[in-house]
Amino acid sequence: MRNPSGSCAQRIEHIDPGDLCTSIIVAAELRYGCAKKGSEKLLNRVESVLAFIPVLPLDIPADCEYGGIRAELEAAGQTIGMLEKLFA
Repeated sequence: MRNPSGSCAQRIEHIDPGDLCTSIIVAAELRYGCAKKGSEKLLNRVESVLAFIPVLPLDIPADCEYGGIRAELEAAGQTIGMLEKLFA
């Protein structure tokens, strides 16, 4: 979002549009970042991107994966935030 010509944008250009999607958690975090920054320009950019990318819901299998990932990380002494675990 911050760098429309950056490496991430360049990688996305080479992905078949049918293979591109994001999760509801990522969409929520993008909108949160816009609200926190108070940037209507950035929010408009986020909304225009999300209008063309399917936003997938958080389905039941995600909670199974979350549980395993969290247990593994805690056993290894690593902690990350809840949302970051759900991204994984």
